Amino acid sequence: MGICVFCNTELNRENSSSEHIIHQALGGLLESENICCTSCNSTMGTSIDSDFTRIFAHITESFHIKTSRKKAKLNYYGTVKDRLGNEYKAKFKGIYLQSLFDKNTGEFIKNIKKSDVANYELISFDFEINEVCLKNGFQKIAFNYAVMKGISPEKLNLIFDYSKKEFIDENSTLIPFKPLNPFDSYLELNIPPTLMHTIILFNLKNQLYVFIDLFNTFQFYVHLSDNYEGTQISFHYCQILEKRFFEENKIKQSLKIRRFKDAHIISMQYGVELNKNDENLEQAIIRIEKESFEKIRKKGYVIDYYDWLYTKFNGYEYYEITSDLMFSKISPSTAWKYYFIPELENDEGDIVQYEEINKKTFRISTPISFDEQIAYPIALLNDTSQSVLSYRDLKIGRLINTLIEKRNEYQKNNYSG
Repeated sequence: MGICVFCNTELNRENSSSEHIIHQALGGLLESENICCTSCNSTMGTSIDSDFTRIFAHITESFHIKTSRKKAKLNYYGTVKDRLGNEYKAKFKGIYLQSLFDKNTGEFIKNIKKSDVANYELISFDFEINEVCLKNGFQKIAFNYAVMKGISPEKLNLIFDYSKKEFIDENSTLIPFKPLNPFDSYLELNIPPTLMHTIILFNLKNQLYVFIDLFNTFQFYVHLSDNYEGTQISFHYCQILEKRFFEENKIKQSLKIRRFKDAHIISMQYGVELNKNDENLEQAIIRIEKESFEKIRKKGYVIDYYDWLYTKFNGYEYYEITSDLMFSKISPSTAWKYYFIPELENDEGDIVQYEEINKKTFRISTPISFDEQIAYPIALLNDTSQSVLSYRDLKIGRLINTLIEKRNEYQKNNYSG
């Protein structure tokens, strides 16, 4: 199984930890047992994970997000108003309004009973971002994904000190994303947001990067290495977050093991290992059924990112791509053709149908003219404008509006009598 990347302990079934690539508190489902031991995982959870995931409490508690394990409900704050229009600072726990405070002084006013919740309307969240915690969390996600994909921790020299077996705190390798062409601008700001997480790992010669998008809102490149020596790589992962409901009993019945032959077939079909540590056949059957069921559940949330992108643009023509926020002088036509692989052309040589999104260019590079392009992270580093801050504010604003709509809808349906 390999060794723990932090303490060099040889991993086995007893001490290996199932490490989430994206934090399970954020709905992350992708896991690996070949990164760290149980002890180091616990330490990282205390030092990095809790502060990072607390940033997103407003989001994770507002949506019905599928997680692989039960998680504790978190406290967070916002602003509500009563039916007379008076505004209060409000404390929430989980989905529920808990207490009211004076908006100006912060003085406690009262706790809220469930029967009184319908008298208050949520109007804003206190969304505060700790940039250090944000950096640490994104670097850990990037590190975990790269290691899971076979990149040696020793090669991740820009974020990980291999001799000390710890993350590097002195410098930030985070590069905030913003659209640099009409195609990306349209995708990010004109298409209704989908609650999802995305990761793309790629190299540009000896430079290794990971693009991470959490909640279709918080988007960064993480520069992992400047001495990558492997082959050309491009990996991606994408999952939908809002919990889907399906016929659990029907699926469980299809996984019911009645004979030893059934156990072998189901374990092979869903990649569940036959474990010699099972005390008896009954225990083995229960475990195989449970693990197979969880794999089916998770599979329903994982999607092919490029297929999803293609469906979002299917039926559009490049001249329809417009946006109120344009970061580039290149034409929509140039951006459109740069990110799609052509399938059919007419007699005049004009493209009349596109086959798929170009995985070699999307989020990796951006066109700056008809016949010239530049690596996306490098272009962002060279950008001296303040528009990246405006872009992040726009994305967070869109997300918060969606959160408020969902919370008020939930409150109306459950507490309006």
